[in-house]
Amino acid sequence: MAAPQKKKANNDQPTPPIPSEEPVLGVLCGRQVRILPVQQWRASALKALREGDLDAWAERCLTDEGLDVWDAVDPTFAEVSEFFASFSDEMAVTETGAPPPNRATRRAAPRRRR
Repeated sequence: MAAPQKKKANNDQPTPPIPSEEPVLGVLCGRQVRILPVQQWRASALKALREGDLDAWAERCLTDEGLDVWDAVDPTFAEVSEFFASFSDEMAVTETGAPPPNRATRRAAPRRRR
């Protein structure tokens, strides 16, 4: 019996892009807001987010102009949720270089029964 052949490593794969240092754009209550890329978020900002201290997170992760909009709008939790959704796909592209997921397709896909 012949031994199975080893698969050769595919070295033709493109290297992932270097994450951008530029802020990404989100929409908060119809206003554009710039957010630092995730790789620039400090541990204190992540802790604030985990603890639900959104104002502390905003102070650390939004640009100065973005923080002014945040303070002026004083968003509700629903508005904050929409805001995070508005830039999550852009963050994914910035971090991985992969195209954003197609949310309409994902929502329309039938669920598997277990």
